[in-house]
Parts: sequence; C-alpha cells; structure tokens
Amino acid sequence: MIRRLQALPPTQRQWAFLGLLAAVVAIFLALAVLVLILIARSSPRLIPVALQANVRVAEFARLSDPQAYPAALAIDPQGQAIFTGSYVHGAVWRIDPQTGEADELLGSRTNVGSVTALAVQPDGLYVLDRIDPLEARGFIVWRWTAQEGWQRRIDYEGRDEVLLPDDLAFDGQGRAYISDRGRDAVWRFPDEAMWWRSPQVEGAQAYAPTGLAYLPDRDAMLIGDSLLDILYQVDVEADDPTLATVVLYDRRASGGQPLGLDGLTVDGQGRVVVAALATNQILALNPVDGTLTAWAGNYRGSSDVAYDVQRGRFIVTNWDQRSLLPLPVLFFQVPIDPHLPFSLDTLIVEE
Repeated sequence: MIRRLQALPPTQRQWAFLGLLAAVVAIFLALAVLVLILIARSSPRLIPVALQANVRVAEFARLSDPQAYPAALAIDPQGQAIFTGSYVHGAVWRIDPQTGEADELLGSRTNVGSVTALAVQPDGLYVLDRIDPLEARGFIVWRWTAQEGWQRRIDYEGRDEVLLPDDLAFDGQGRAYISDRGRDAVWRFPDEAMWWRSPQVEGAQAYAPTGLAYLPDRDAMLIGDSLLDILYQVDVEADDPTLATVVLYDRRASGGQPLGLDGLTVDGQGRVVVAALATNQILALNPVDGTLTAWAGNYRGSSDVAYDVQRGRFIVTNWDQRSLLPLPVLFFQVPIDPHLPFSLDTLIVEE
C-alpha cells in the first residue's frame, strides 16, 4: 500500500495523507466521545453525607416513577403528610411521614404539567404549575383537597407577565407570593401585582429571586437569589418593600464559590435553612455573623428543604436534575439517564 501511495502524483499523495489524517482524528474523537459517555453514564449514585458531627442524614422515601424528578416539597404542619411532585409530568405524591410510602394524588398527572413549588394551607394543598418544565408558558396555581379535588386558583396559562415562576409561599393573611426569576421580582396575589423587585447590586448583570419562606415571628418574607447567593428579609406590610429589604447573607462578603441558593425553610428555633443546588448541600444561616454553615452534602439535587415540626427533622429533595437536558460532549448532545430511584431524604440535627 505504501508503494502505491508513493507511486501516486504529488497532489494525490497530499490528498491521501490528509484523508488518512482525518480518519485518525475522527477515530480519536469517536473514542473520546465514547469514553466521556461511558463516564457520564457509569458514575455512581451519590449518597448524602453529614458534614457536621451533630447531623444525621438518611434516605426516607423512594419514588418508583422513573420520571418523578421531585424538585419541590411541602409538609402538613400537623404532620399528617409530606407532599412532593414531578417537575417533568406533574404527578403529585402524598407520602406517609412514618413509613415513607408514596401515593399519587388522583388527577394530579392529568391536570398539572410541571410541579415547581408546593405549599400547605389550612384550606388545602397548593401547587405552582409551570405547565412545561423547559418552556415559558405561563403558570397555574392549583388547590387540592381530598373532598373537592383540583381547582384552579390563579390562572396565568399562556400569559407572560410572570416569566419564570419558581417558588410559592403564603403570609400570615393567606396572600400568595410567587418568585419570578425572569422578571427579577416577587409577585403577590390576589393583588396580581409585582410586590418586590431585586435591589440593585453593584457589579451584578442579572438577578434570580428563587426561594421563598415566610417568617411568622417577624411577619416577613425570606427571599433567596440563586444567582447572586443573597438572602433578603422583607417586611410584608411595608408600604415600599424594596426600602424594607434587609440583607441576611451575601456570598460576596465571604468570596466563596457559587452556591445556587434555592429552597428555604425555617425550623422550630427560627433558624433559616437553605438548599444549595449548585453545591448540592444543605446550609444553615448563623443569625449572629451572617455566615452559612454546611450541614450535609453530596446530594444528587438538593433544590428544596422543609422542616417537619412534629418530628424535629428536615426533609430534603434528592432528584438528579442533571439528566433533564442532554449532556454536551464535543459536537454531540448525549442523553443521560438519572440515577434512580429518586428520593426524599431526612436530616436531623442533634442538639
């Protein structure tokens, strides 16, 4: 073969060399893509670990549905049930707080499109429905009770006033608050008005108000910015909420890595606890010096955390959100299967 190539005219020999070089490069690229795909698909299922001596973590409830993607959760204050739902297809599950057994709520999958947030009120379970997990199509807030089923309470389907709804919380008067990462704002209902805008931050090019939690002892709303990693406290009765905004935590003061502050909760001692999706950790705010302490980590997707008042424990989502979108590998988009099963985990702080 070499003699045949040497016998070719110079121009043909150059083209033959280039063709051979291209074939070798293509083989190496294919092997590299194959190795990266194998690494991505064979990586082990992460197991949460405690990061403090007085913290215990454990798996609590497994969801058998391979498309469960439990991004949000809520707990009945009376301790009768824990609720979570699928970010992908809208099913909502009621979980027994003792056994961890999950039962799908009748009609949830046919009514709800994408469970983005959940909240339990005296008159029922409220579900923030993004309609489509990957596209902006407006939103719906559903109310569910065992007696009345599913009812639309706020209907913005097909409307773009609220661009990227993320979290849902209620204040002491039963008013609903929805964070909007697309508009850098928090909306309040039934006012149907933009209640709060992200304060200007020096050097910031964008904002992302995400997690919400009501602080009843302060009659204030806690707002977390997942892009800037700032925690705000806002008086819900202020005439101008922006002027009544207090910064509880600002990552720029510590210069640490991005945390992706997401779901928020408050425990029985008034401690603010937050799920950090970028680092897959659960963090607690020190009210004295404004620092965050990592209680647990190594989650597959810690986007929300809720406090179980009756049992003195935290429930954490663990939902492997990386597989929602294909993994870009060189010039290819490789679908990645989630590490199943999806689960909710417990976190207990021993005092």
